[in-house]
Amino acid sequence: MKTNILSLFLLIWLTTATIAVGQTTQLRTQHFTTRDGLASNVVNTAMQDHLGYIWLGTSQGLTRYDGYQFVNFYYEADSVRLMENVTLIVEDKEEKRLLVRGNDNKTLCFDLVHMRFTSTEGVQMPKISQKGNEEHVQQRVQELGIQTGNMTGRRQSFDYEKTNEGVEIFTTIDNGLFVYFPDSKELQHYSATDEHPIIHTNNLNSVLKDRTGCIWITTTYAGIYQLIIDDKKMSHHLLKENTASFQQNSIRSFSQLPNKEVVISNMEGDVYRYNPETNQKTLLMHKEQRVYTTCTDAKGRFWVGTRGGGLWLDNKNQNEAEGLRPRMIYDLCFDAEGTLWIATLDGGLVEAKEGKDGHFIFSTHLKDEKVHELDIDPKGRLWIATERGIFMMEKRRPRPIYQQGKVVCITHTADGTIYAGTIGLGLMAIDMQGNRPKLSFITTAEGLANNNVKALVEGHQNIIVAATDEGISLVDRLSIRNLYSSQGMMADVYNENAAIKMNNGHVLLGNLTGWVDLDPSVIKTHPLTNPIPPVQITCISINEQPLYQNAYPSLSLENGQNSLCITYSSLSYKYQQSIIYSYWMEGFDNDWRPSTQEIRATYNNLPPGHYRFHVRASLPDYIGNEETVCDIYIAHPWWWSWWMRTLYVLLILLLIGWKWKQYRKR
Repeated sequence: MKTNILSLFLLIWLTTATIAVGQTTQLRTQHFTTRDGLASNVVNTAMQDHLGYIWLGTSQGLTRYDGYQFVNFYYEADSVRLMENVTLIVEDKEEKRLLVRGNDNKTLCFDLVHMRFTSTEGVQMPKISQKGNEEHVQQRVQELGIQTGNMTGRRQSFDYEKTNEGVEIFTTIDNGLFVYFPDSKELQHYSATDEHPIIHTNNLNSVLKDRTGCIWITTTYAGIYQLIIDDKKMSHHLLKENTASFQQNSIRSFSQLPNKEVVISNMEGDVYRYNPETNQKTLLMHKEQRVYTTCTDAKGRFWVGTRGGGLWLDNKNQNEAEGLRPRMIYDLCFDAEGTLWIATLDGGLVEAKEGKDGHFIFSTHLKDEKVHELDIDPKGRLWIATERGIFMMEKRRPRPIYQQGKVVCITHTADGTIYAGTIGLGLMAIDMQGNRPKLSFITTAEGLANNNVKALVEGHQNIIVAATDEGISLVDRLSIRNLYSSQGMMADVYNENAAIKMNNGHVLLGNLTGWVDLDPSVIKTHPLTNPIPPVQITCISINEQPLYQNAYPSLSLENGQNSLCITYSSLSYKYQQSIIYSYWMEGFDNDWRPSTQEIRATYNNLPPGHYRFHVRASLPDYIGNEETVCDIYIAHPWWWSWWMRTLYVLLILLLIGWKWKQYRKR
């Protein structure tokens, strides 16, 4: 089992790498190779056309990338490749074509309308303008002391881009990557020989900045990298470094101590004291069972709830000492009167009152319910999240609020709105209008990262931070913004109720590989600066045969070509993980299909006729993107064509005339 887990971590590390720089920025890379569909791992050059497609020149031909898949095109005649090594790509917008050059200086034309290589007679490669001022770039190289061995003898031994934030990117052909950060005035060198390399080769051919601000780096033998430089809005932490135990860094609970420190527990049963300012961690205790909840009461006593080992007070087991029956403790909560409420999975909701002699008296509510989390709203009401729904305590009696699904976490905002996290149904908002609850749901259709919501905490100004099975969503009444960890897919799977808002306003969220520290107020003040463009239809497969074009204003099909699979992309590479699509086929669908992150629409056995396919994209906090429309005409069979129908009418008229003539004779 441990071997499999270590192998998975290794795979994630090879796919995605992150390096922190200073205190304000992060470098994140996404690596693409032939395993992802590239024609070759030798990528010489990259360019972005006016629609937003990324075109790559490889040693095996021309490749197009749409944010989801690579499509390769080759120049062939009689099944023989006539040019393979593409070293330059230039777009000719007027002629709707690409001009492609190989290392033999042979120029080819690639028709963007029909997506194929065409004749090059009379075509000349235009003069290519340099990126920016070459003299200035050379001067910056000398000022910063960027070194390259230039072992290949190539005159242009580096390439250069500058991000929208002023970060300068230098790639070299044999000495890796150099990045200059203007805020810290530091030049960082990234090499394949680093302990945790973000790029696994020093042979970098070119660098491209796309219109969303992402940086693309082409390499020799290592494919292509997407380099994203983010503000350090979210940092990742480990409870224990260099451990082979998966459970030691799977965080299960947080609780705030009276000072700035936080108590953190893991799935191994360890309980640590953590200082967020110094990042120092001190082991407080170890339990044989998993620690699911901790808290400190008004007297300074420390409570620990475990799964299977019951409840502990300052290392004294309450099951043995006080006769508490449930042993699966999921949450602890003190109300204004000092009463302890205990959420259990095997004994319902337990109320614990301390007598004058120091002993506790336990009473049970909702004994048949499996209780996951508790919350006390600003009016002092106790809310209970169970596997069958939600209850609210009124005069010491539980009142059912919602009884149609599994709820595992619950919290409130300062304005009194209750939020509950469900499994499968997304995020539930409860407004108590008088004494009647009004329920509403926020799901992936509205932009939520995932419909399995595992932990909730109020972040900043009535913003809810929702940790899900597929990332973090920051939710308010007007918008949603999703955040994803740069540590790989396992770090985006969060543990139940592992969330806390610290005294400094930061939020900690525990996942399978540690925890993240984020400041919701900072994240929400970063508006979307590059709205997403109109969606592009990237391919239409007709009866499972792909048809590639750069644009699809209309499509005429023969009778029988009536099974379609339409793929599409926003071509917004920086926001790709958060893009939501909506589509409908006018003439077949009654209305827009539910919003989804799926990038294909499938229609089988469409009847002959005229259809209009509509598709649009949006981000959770940016709506208003215009829709893309494709007119699709499926021909009727020959026996129902217009001329055959005209013939049928003529024959009917002749038959009627003949019948009338016979009638007159009689």
